[in-house]
Amino acid sequence: MTEPEKPSLEALGEQIEKLREQTSPKPREPEMKGLGFAMRVGVELMSGAFVGGAVGYFLDRWLNTAPVFLIICFFLGSAGGFLTTMRILDKTKGEE
Repeated sequence: MTEPEKPSLEALGEQIEKLREQTSPKPREPEMKGLGFAMRVGVELMSGAFVGGAVGYFLDRWLNTAPVFLIICFFLGSAGGFLTTMRILDKTKGEE
């Protein structure tokens, strides 16, 4: 009687890794395609400008100033919305 060949540790390690890949759940981000992606980008841009404008408006009413804070906060909010949009687009660029 001959003894069966014992698998090497490297082959055994490869088999374990294959089984782990097959059985482990892979975390996924929800896919953004088409209209959903366009809506998200639009909302990000508009919400930054809206929130900035609202903060500036209420600061102007509270401090009795001209629309100085409205203009400043509007542009800061718009810049924040633009940066957020760029981050979203940069993430999706790597997925292609």
